[in-house]
Amino acid sequence: MLAAATSVEGVKVKVALAEDLIGLKIQAYHNDQQRIWKDKADIAELIRSNPQLDWDRVMTYAKVFGAEMEIEEIRNSIAR
Repeated sequence: MLAAATSVEGVKVKVALAEDLIGLKIQAYHNDQQRIWKDKADIAELIRSNPQLDWDRVMTYAKVFGAEMEIEEIRNSIAR
């Protein structure tokens, strides 16, 4: 994730890719179920605001936590 971080105009530090943030959100709610609704809402917003996501990268994270169907459901709900 750190190696893939990119520079953003006007920001002096590198920023993690949206795909990596989604991966961290998946990990967060799987480690603490009280976070599930907030993190899923954040994931939905990351998907909505980044139409060019690398879905292979996102699904690699989802597979680690067995969340492939959950992420596909969020993705499909936005595509409507």
